[in-house]
Amino acid sequence: PPRYRGLRVLGLEGCAQVDDSFLVQLASSPLGLQKASLSHCVRLTSEGVAEFVKACRDLRTLDLSGCIRLDGRSIAPLPAHCPLLRTLNLRSCRGVDGASLHAVSSGCNSLQELVLAGLRLPTEGELRQCAEALGGRIRVLDLGLCDGAGDDLMGALAKHCKSLRDITLHSAPRLSDKGLKALAAGRLPLTACKLLRCCGITDLGVTHLVSRAPGLLTLSLDASPYLTDIGVASAADSCPSLTSLSLSHCPLVTASSVLPALRLLPNLTSLDVTG
Repeated sequence: PPRYRGLRVLGLEGCAQVDDSFLVQLASSPLGLQKASLSHCVRLTSEGVAEFVKACRDLRTLDLSGCIRLDGRSIAPLPAHCPLLRTLNLRSCRGVDGASLHAVSSGCNSLQELVLAGLRLPTEGELRQCAEALGGRIRVLDLGLCDGAGDDLMGALAKHCKSLRDITLHSAPRLSDKGLKALAAGRLPLTACKLLRCCGITDLGVTHLVSRAPGLLTLSLDASPYLTDIGVASAADSCPSLTSLSLSHCPLVTASSVLPALRLLPNLTSLDVTG
């Protein structure tokens, strides 16, 4: 069979004609791939992706975002066949369930970055189990549009994920100030926190969070309807190293807090207060 052992990086983003047969042919012999992006290859199924990853023992980065036909079977071989995997992007792979995620979280011992944005099936309990399994390995976690991302999950992250540096939450209806307070209690080494359209949070929760995350460099609180100048002032006081601050579509934030914040943040290079 043909051999592709010398191939290290494979980029197939948006290749609508790529199907399982292509991946199976690539995987007909062991591959030396370290990075594979199959993003938005919409014809791929779980069977083809599973066969492909079985041949990729050196894989460090796998991007399956937008592969809408995939379910948990696509990632089932990862723990046994990809021991070096560090980054996994499952954005919008809505068929992936909580049990499959837990198997990957507990079995991929090198995993440091996990994108779960748009996954609707995992419950909050299953996501808590994943957090416990990931433990101190995980550094970057994107939970945007995950229905199961709520207050209890924040407590689990604070307790188990002590190396977490970058977290993203988007449209999390179960997230409130209670969750931000729980996350803050972990005193995690956060450098980036993006809370987008999280309508259950207020100044109180934001103040708790930033007071325990002085090393933040990026803070996004876009579309927070109850955030006021008080929360903005707290962020500026607590996080003097901020380089990026985004407050777009926050109707209660005024120039009264933005201008003083600029004076307190000498390293700020990006400010977004789009209305």
